[in-house]
Amino acid sequence: SLQYLYLSGNALTPTVLPDVTAVLAQHPSLKGLYLSVNHLGDAGAFSVAEALSRNTTLEMLGLASCGIGDAGLAALLSAGAAHPRLHTLDVGDAPSARALGAPRNTAGQQTRAAALQLFRAPGALRLLQLPRMTEAPQLQEQAPAHLTVGITSHPRRTGQSPLPVNQDAADIRSVRSEEHTSELQSP
Repeated sequence: SLQYLYLSGNALTPTVLPDVTAVLAQHPSLKGLYLSVNHLGDAGAFSVAEALSRNTTLEMLGLASCGIGDAGLAALLSAGAAHPRLHTLDVGDAPSARALGAPRNTAGQQTRAAALQLFRAPGALRLLQLPRMTEAPQLQEQAPAHLTVGITSHPRRTGQSPLPVNQDAADIRSVRSEEHTSELQSP
């Protein structure tokens, strides 16, 4: 039976969500749904929030870096607050988003208000990952003891690639081999 569905990083748009939300309804054994690093926007967030309100088995939901705005994030947090088993909700920023051209999620006042309501809800949520927002430190301080609130953001651009640009794998192996050889020959 289907327990985890990984669809992250596939450039999905809201047009595929009727199929995805049908999976939530048709597979009561589904524990994890990972949709991060896609182009779902608020329309996608509203669709997933609606499906989540009818689901009772999901434990982990990932929607980081999907171009979700303040209203969509608020809808997801509200649905997460009422869910009986959801213990992890990631709507922050995924490290791979920039490389894959995925848009950031953008939190604001609606997200903040929904987070504060979530903090008062008796739900199962234990980990909430949010995108960078001005109110982040205050939200983290106001979270109940049982709930970890993380704030993520895209890494800063350094302007340098970790590997030489336009070199194939053989060239990179050659550079690394030369470095290793010189290290062995050093006194």
